[in-house]
Amino acid sequence: MQFLDLDSPKLKSKVVILPLPLEKTTSYMKGTANGPRAIVEASTQVELFDAELGQDPSSVGIYTDWELGHPSWNSEAMEDILDQIRQKVRELLKQERFVLALGGEHTITVGLIDPFLEKWGNSLTVIQIDAHADLKDQYQGNPYSHACVMRRLVGRVPIISAGIRSVDEEEFRIGKTESVQTFYAHEIRENPNWIADLISYIQTEHVYLTVDVDGLDPSIIPSVGTPEPGGLTWEETLRLIRAITENRKIVGADVNELCPNPNNRYADFATAKLCYKIIGYALT
Repeated sequence: MQFLDLDSPKLKSKVVILPLPLEKTTSYMKGTANGPRAIVEASTQVELFDAELGQDPSSVGIYTDWELGHPSWNSEAMEDILDQIRQKVRELLKQERFVLALGGEHTITVGLIDPFLEKWGNSLTVIQIDAHADLKDQYQGNPYSHACVMRRLVGRVPIISAGIRSVDEEEFRIGKTESVQTFYAHEIRENPNWIADLISYIQTEHVYLTVDVDGLDPSIIPSVGTPEPGGLTWEETLRLIRAITENRKIVGADVNELCPNPNNRYADFATAKLCYKIIGYALT
């Protein structure tokens, strides 16, 4: 099964979709391990031509690599899983591929980011779209919880977060430091220039984009692991991502935390379309 139901040859594809059905620390809704497959299945209903861009972004070649895409993977230790992600992404970056990973829980980003830092070093910024800051040092005794993913990146790479509306006191303090710039949802509502302000904080040429789909309003993507009221609209999300690509270069991305509901497949489709929009903005 391939993203968008394409038959792009692996060796000739610029984009690699990397399903990573990690689910080991989910703390509320269960089922994020089913997210990657649901996204790929729903993507077969996405129109290839993009009217906004006036072209077909899939022409760059998009291949779905299922090597790590089986939920049985979750029986392994977290460090082993993260090492497998690192090894896989290093291989793909050496081949000059654009990697778009599909979670699974947000902890996948801990493994994904290392190869990007190895390649781009100080010229990389991480931009996070999320409802939650994910800056806890540990959660339920686990430093690799989905609630801790951005904390594992603090001090290693600049972080700019958008759409945040759930933090504890320590996360709030960390979220307004030199290492992390946070655009809270309530601040976005009061600032029509928030996207330009966010772009001004990016001091590097390259950007890694990590999207927890609960960063969007639940009316857009309701089926998530840890739902939170409010959030970015569809149009705000797309305007932000497009603005990033018009000013900097997105070199990789992940989209995670979809928790598919078999009685409401709209969220699967919206997430699949979001993935395709990221590819279109980044590579066309």
